[in-house]
Amino acid sequence: MFIVVSHWEPLPGKENEIDALSAKVRESLRLQPGVQLVEAFSHEGGHVVVVIYRDREVYERIVAEAESPFEYIVTQTGFDKVARYVGAEAGEAFVHE
Repeated sequence: MFIVVSHWEPLPGKENEIDALSAKVRESLRLQPGVQLVEAFSHEGGHVVVVIYRDREVYERIVAEAESPFEYIVTQTGFDKVARYVGAEAGEAFVHE
């Protein structure tokens, strides 16, 4: 399991648009094969998004590759016009036996 916690903030004047478009991005991301969980919450005027992928390879395919499904989703929803990526923490989940 590969977990990513990303931080996004609204662009100036777009504070009222980020919530609705963020929901559309999350809905589309949930439909991607290998995505196990997508949740978000507001924090300090922005959004924190938690995504759990089956493994790092799924993450790389969906998000990190050039012309990725995530890039397409962000562009098609217009999310790139209302929000700025601030940063993220990511890593493999600990395996408990």
